[in-house]
Formats: sequence, structure tokens, C-alpha cells
Amino acid sequence: MPANVGPNGMAVHYVNIDRGAAALLEFSCGAVMIDTGGRGDAASGHLIGYLIAFFARRPDPNRRIAAIFITHTHLDHNVNLEKVAQSFQVGGCVYSGMLTGSGRIAANWARIAGKSCMGRPTAAVTAGEVASQAISGEVSCPP
Repeated sequence: MPANVGPNGMAVHYVNIDRGAAALLEFSCGAVMIDTGGRGDAASGHLIGYLIAFFARRPDPNRRIAAIFITHTHLDHNVNLEKVAQSFQVGGCVYSGMLTGSGRIAANWARIAGKSCMGRPTAAVTAGEVASQAISGEVSCPP
């Protein structure tokens, strides 16, 4: 697990969850996730265990993930969304809006939960709504 980041730094944690995708982006003021995939109980347990260890090292975010971004509706990218949202505070969820595919159960869970992720805002963003330019620049965290 990387050391604490500086005031304007960022560290990316690629969580090894077998045949799935999950990345935790660590900032000085908190963290966001990209995908919550994995296959089976061992992968799920490893992801949750990794996040528990992260928050043990970084207690300042108070077990809060500012946002979870789900890249697409496949199990290897979203199957653990509900488990992560039930285990930690989540500020919001962003996903493609697709409710079909191998990860449709997790996608529909987010939609059925009152169009929210454990009471937090959920946004469905389509490819046409995504800007074609990359986002870059310095991270600015409030004091």
C-alpha cells in the first residue's frame, strides 16, 4: 500500500481481485473508486479487506469513499458495488446507465435503491455526455 500522499498528490491503488477490476484513487482529502469487480467470495473478501486496511492507515476520511465510478455493466467491474456501499460510506455513484450485461444485478441494485447508492446520489452518464478531452491538473483539497 503506498505511503500517504502529499497535499496536492494522488496515488492509484490497483487492487488485485483475480479476474476483475478495482482501483482506489487516494488523495490527501479522501478517496474515490473506479470499479468494484471481482469473481467469487475470495475476490470480494480481498477487496473489502484491502479497503479496511486502507482506512486503518488513513482514518481521516472516516471510512468514506467520495464517489464510485463504474465503467461498464460487467460482473468483473461492478459485482461488489453493493458490498462496498454497505461496508463504507459512499458519497455517490456514477455508472453508464446500462441495465443489461453480466453485471445487470449490481446496476439494477443501484437504480432500485431509490436512484441512489445507499442514499447517495447516483448518476447515469452516457458516452455522448462524456467530454472528449482528458481531465488534468493539480488536485485541490480543502484545508
